[in-house]
Amino acid sequence: VFAIPVNLVLNVLLLPKFGAPGAGYATAVALTLQCVVLIWGGNLGVPFKWTRLPKLFAPGLTAGAAALFCVKFLGGTASTPLGLILCIAAGVVVAIFVTRLLLPGEWFHLRRHLARKGS
Repeated sequence: VFAIPVNLVLNVLLLPKFGAPGAGYATAVALTLQCVVLIWGGNLGVPFKWTRLPKLFAPGLTAGAAALFCVKFLGGTASTPLGLILCIAAGVVVAIFVTRLLLPGEWFHLRRHLARKGS
């Protein structure tokens, strides 16, 4: 949650000057800052299982890889609205698949929570 406002502010500052790469820079800085805050919180005695970290990063990394593959595959048409939708959809589908594969417990709790909210 900490990374969201940082990312938004950096996007406002970097997008006009750098375009799409600016969004990537903003996200990288925001997520790095979030990791620093997690490490700092861990030093304060806040429990955090470091062995889970690769599993938590995997959905985001594979989603980014899927979107990048989609951009490379589509070439110039990736910058069209339809290409953008396809690349985002590819990333979302891969992230959901990897999350279900690596974090089945969290997936179960999310589904149960959403089912309670819907009824």
